Amino acid sequence: MIKTSSPAFWNYIDAISRDIGWLGIFRVFVSRHLSPLEELQRLSPILRSVGYDVVVVIEDVDRNGRNFDLSDIQALLARFKEVDGVSFVLTIANEQQVDFARICEFIEVVPTLDQEQTLRLIHRVRAMCLNRFDDLLPDAPAALTADDDRYSVASIFFGDFRYWQHALASLISNPRVLKFTLRRLVAAWQDLHGEVNIDLLLISSALRSAASPAFSFLVENYDRIRSAEKTLKSSDAIEAQREKPAEELRADWDRLLSKNVIDLRNVSVLILQLLPESTVFLDANTHTQPKRQPRRRVREKSCERNVTAVRVSRSNRFKLMKAADDQKGLARNLQRPWTDRKKRATRSSTSFLYSKTFRSCDCFPRFTQ
Repeated sequence: MIKTSSPAFWNYIDAISRDIGWLGIFRVFVSRHLSPLEELQRLSPILRSVGYDVVVVIEDVDRNGRNFDLSDIQALLARFKEVDGVSFVLTIANEQQVDFARICEFIEVVPTLDQEQTLRLIHRVRAMCLNRFDDLLPDAPAALTADDDRYSVASIFFGDFRYWQHALASLISNPRVLKFTLRRLVAAWQDLHGEVNIDLLLISSALRSAASPAFSFLVENYDRIRSAEKTLKSSDAIEAQREKPAEELRADWDRLLSKNVIDLRNVSVLILQLLPESTVFLDANTHTQPKRQPRRRVREKSCERNVTAVRVSRSNRFKLMKAADDQKGLARNLQRPWTDRKKRATRSSTSFLYSKTFRSCDCFPRFTQ
């Protein structure tokens, strides 16, 4: 009886011969009257006669999503093992449900980078971006490497998730994710330099690469998040009405978490650094509260300009700094220009990262793909 090969096999033959022209020769040597294994085994004597082996590289399978069926690919790779002269290389994430021991002869796990390595690479790329343009930065970029003693001291008391830099390094420690994040940063900064804060752009790029569902949630619900935060603090409505928008956001966020695998602890720290209003839907028990940078207000900038424009004696400076320890307001604002030696970046561009203008600008397709 004549056997007909499975449609899945011919789908693969059609796909690879269409994308890589010379592989179309496979169609000459295979027949629809043989089993898939017999069809593949007919290649062995031809490969031996020409003295070559065929190596099939299969990559980016995990980009098809969690619902992608890997059974057809596993069946094809299992048949490759029984064909002399045909080998394959499969690159795939550990999270995928693949029986590596059954279909692979050799397994190599690509190690992740440690935090210090990751931060040093990010620091070099960020410095390269900043040096390309002569933009005037209102504040110095935040330190990324452990050269700053604050990180090592804080990690003793608060753990590695106290600072957003540590959360960033943990989230994109995978070499491929790190590459995608830095590539997006460079491409977006080419068009957005001088308009947005580079650290916020870096965080956005990391979330887009390593936690795209969370990033999409922020983009789609940016206006809702800000509105819910204002409503929650409003005193004009009753308590049930104030909390309703936040509860709806939390319900949508929980549904997203149930459908996607997300590094919630690190993602939460970065989201709060990027958009502090996100406390309306993030569970405070799922992460360590990050050391967020205070918002700069117009009055603070005005105080800083006025104070630095005149000479103030050391004794008066000491009095201001001592007063700032006990009270808020003007004294604390006056104290900041001396105590905050490494001025931290502002969040003035946060809204721009989620605005319609940003989503429609020329760099956005490159930034999101």
